[in-house]
Parts: sequence; structure tokens; C-alpha cells
Amino acid sequence: MNAQNWSGADQPSRIEGRSTPIHLSPGFLQDPLIGFNFMFEAGLFSAFFSELEDLGTQNEIIEQKILVEGQEIIRKLPGSLEYYNLILRRGLTSNMDVYDWRKLVEDGDINSARVDAVLTMLDQESSPVASWDLVSCWPSALELIPSSDGIILEQVTVVMEGLVRTS
Repeated sequence: MNAQNWSGADQPSRIEGRSTPIHLSPGFLQDPLIGFNFMFEAGLFSAFFSELEDLGTQNEIIEQKILVEGQEIIRKLPGSLEYYNLILRRGLTSNMDVYDWRKLVEDGDINSARVDAVLTMLDQESSPVASWDLVSCWPSALELIPSSDGIILEQVTVVMEGLVRTS
């Protein structure tokens, strides 16, 4: 069944095709989660998102001047490794898990908020396409953004200390 064609009555209560079925919350049927493409699984919760930005790494560039046969050239070397801040978006739902995760940081409980997580890209049949392990991640921001089609988007910015593509 194509996720974009689901309507309330024929929507399944779990996602098929996984080794461990994911049971969706009762609020799922009324929430605008149609068309999700990414599953975020943390120790605290699982959530689905329709968009992501900035999943990746980058090295600082260190310029080193050297002499080669009497000419000065600049050699560029890799410096410190940086993990991009991941941005995830979805239609605002009645589920409070992302808000509760962010609230841990706001309340100063970073040790509870900092978790390892798995981000999985899903195709239209909800089958995994690719996945990444996020190391020691936590939400640095949570925003509500109105979209042009009248849907309120929930946007969470996730910072991490490591990123590994696992499939």
C-alpha cells in the first residue's frame, strides 16, 4: 500500500516489511504524517519526518605554505571534523515525543536528552533504503513553521557527535 494514498479507514496500525513491526500511536490516523520519508529512532521514541536537511560531515581546511622547487604553494590539509546539524521536518502532530525530548534540554537534563539514534530513509512502501547511526545526539532547537498550504510544520534541529552510514 502506498503511504501517500492512505486514508483514515484503510491506514494500517503498523508498518509491514520490517523485522520488528512499528506500532503507530492512536493519534496517527488524524495526524498529517502522509508522505513521510524518514524514520528517526532514538532511545526515547520513534518519529517520522517528511523532510531533512544537512545530513553530513565536513573538515576544517588548514592551509599550509610550503616551498616546492623555490616556489611557494599552499597545501590544503584536513583539520577538525565537524558534523552538520541535522534538520528534520514534519506536519505538526498530536504526538508530544519530540517536544518532550527538546524539553529535557530546556530543563538542563542534557544527560537524559543525549542519545544514540538511527535515521532510516524509507521508500513509498515504507521499506528501508538507507540508514545512518547518529552518535550522542540531542535537539538544539524546535520550531513551528507555517507552510504555504496551510499546514503547520514541526522542525527539529538535531546536533550530533558522530555519524555513520550503516546501509
